[in-house]
Amino acid sequence: MRKIMPLLLLCLLPLVAQAGDQQAKMSLAEAYRATNVAQHSFDPALATMPDAEKRYLSALLAETDKAVIERMQSQAALQAHAPVINNYGFISMRIGALDPPMKLYRVHQLVRDAVLMEQQYFDLLRNGARFDPQSDMVQSIHRNLLTAYSDLLRLYPNEPPAIRQSFYAHLCALDFI
Repeated sequence: MRKIMPLLLLCLLPLVAQAGDQQAKMSLAEAYRATNVAQHSFDPALATMPDAEKRYLSALLAETDKAVIERMQSQAALQAHAPVINNYGFISMRIGALDPPMKLYRVHQLVRDAVLMEQQYFDLLRNGARFDPQSDMVQSIHRNLLTAYSDLLRLYPNEPPAIRQSFYAHLCALDFI
């Protein structure tokens, strides 16, 4: 059964990716501008880490970009009292289907959990809760993303500045704080 689930997820990923991406109304550049975080893409051609780690981080950070769009679209919709399209489930499923190298397993868990908590927090906001940057959930998301970023810097101290900056941009843009 453990071997069947990843295969099933891999078969469903193209459908899930297509369904989630069709609803995005905000571009990635617009989403980053709304976060006030400068967009820095992860360029595997610049990275000096092993290829498996480059491939994994490329895939993970592509999903964090989708989560940044989702976060900013959700915030804008809530502020406008408009319906919120929830793509976090699609994003979480795609992150969960990634197979991180052992070295990056903790980063994977931290980012996955932060995205899941953001989904839960937006559910609360949609149901009438008010945004509170001091809430346990917002603080947990912040700690997860900060720890993932710290781990990446510790794991890759010799990567070029552009790669290290991309780690910061992707994770910071997801953070409410």
